[in-house]
Amino acid sequence: MKFDEIASLSEKLSETDSRNEKIGLISDFLKSLRPEDLTRACRMIIGRAFPKSSQKKTKVSKKSLLNALSKIAETEKYDQYYDKYGDFGEVIGRLISEEAKKQSTLRTEENSLESVQNFLNELNETEGKGSIKKREKLIEARFSQLNRLGSKYLSKILLGSSRHGVSDGLVARAIAKAWNAPVEEVRTAYMITGDIGKVAELTKNKELGKVEIKYHRPFLPMLAEMSDSAGDIKEELGYCLCEEKLDGVRIQIHKDGEIKFYTRNLNRVTSNFPELVKGLKK
Repeated sequence: MKFDEIASLSEKLSETDSRNEKIGLISDFLKSLRPEDLTRACRMIIGRAFPKSSQKKTKVSKKSLLNALSKIAETEKYDQYYDKYGDFGEVIGRLISEEAKKQSTLRTEENSLESVQNFLNELNETEGKGSIKKREKLIEARFSQLNRLGSKYLSKILLGSSRHGVSDGLVARAIAKAWNAPVEEVRTAYMITGDIGKVAELTKNKELGKVEIKYHRPFLPMLAEMSDSAGDIKEELGYCLCEEKLDGVRIQIHKDGEIKFYTRNLNRVTSNFPELVKGLKK
């Protein structure tokens, strides 16, 4: 499958207001995929380069992306276009497509999901002296082969900002619908794995029951839900107890020989708490 198909679906989803219609579109799309494309597609639809539980990053900022694209597009028009369209990805897509029209560039490279994922992996693995320039060259080469929608949505994935109305929960519902699985089981599997792509694979293969918590793979915590009033809370719970809220941080501590700390967003922050690590080793 080509990345263009993910971009086209994402554009269609951004133009769709109905939540149920979005779930249907994603569900039908997922069912049409080959097994090797399923996990990648689920992440990219959300606008994520890697699993939420992964510590991998694209290491790309808005500034470095614009620097890279200045070689193949008139990025000096960015502010003018952003005032008009108000969306970073939309601006990038239009700048890239305009340059392609000027040069009559034919986008011929096969931008398969696999090749795009390899590109994202390479960005993550590029480090050390000169790494910023190396990543910019990788970006320049990749975007020079993308059309407008491909550029729009790949730039969103690089920055981790999709803004097209598709959340993890929405994709979880689409996965459940695609393979007639209980939504709660799909959600639970996602909370445990932190990987919506893996959950899709498990759901398709009828293996949700095999999911279990593992050391050093952070899982999503249960979070409080917003309510309109205290009265609504009491009505929902029946009995409740109130106490003062203390400022602090919620972390998971994984100890299995090695000790690792994770935040509620599944980021590893072990090095931030050396005194706790020392205490836990005793």
